[in-house]
Amino acid sequence: QAAFYYCHAASSRHPMAQYRYARYLLCHTPGNNWHRHQEAVTFLEQAAVAGLTEAQAYLGVFYLRGLQPNEERGLKYLLLAAKSGDAQSRYHVGVCYEKGLGVQQNLAEARRHYRESAAAGNRSARERLR
Repeated sequence: QAAFYYCHAASSRHPMAQYRYARYLLCHTPGNNWHRHQEAVTFLEQAAVAGLTEAQAYLGVFYLRGLQPNEERGLKYLLLAAKSGDAQSRYHVGVCYEKGLGVQQNLAEARRHYRESAAAGNRSARERLR
């Protein structure tokens, strides 16, 4: 029943409903249902463009680690979430710079992102700095 209401609100362009319904679709749809998968990605992108940090962060990791990785696109969404103050996304941006995912490898830039993430309380970033 929650999915029904999320779907209705998502179709009315409510960003948080788009995010939650997309997550529902990705978690509760059989892996071979390409249409539902695309519907979920469309809702996530709409929520991300509307400025929902959770959607930006989720899409960033989704595009980096998904079935069809798109590192440049993943980095784009991670940077949006990081600029909104999401420490975990800032950490992932650091990983992108450290490993050269979607961007030319740059250890100084990776270190900068790790420091900012660590300063915001991210333990993984602190570990990475060590």
